[in-house]
Amino acid sequence: MTATTVDPRNAVTIQRDLADLALELVDRVGVEGAIRYCHSLGWGGVLAQIEAMRARREFQS
Repeated sequence: MTATTVDPRNAVTIQRDLADLALELVDRVGVEGAIRYCHSLGWGGVLAQIEAMRARREFQS
């Protein structure tokens, strides 16, 4: 396996971890606060999870 290849089992775990972190951030500081925080730290994976959550919430409303 090369440095650019990701084991699919690890990819699922990583996505789950990102989603858990996104949920925790949103619970603590709200969606907009979490988005600003992720932008400031360059946390693209968590930011993508938060934006997906926001889109689902807007769709359900």
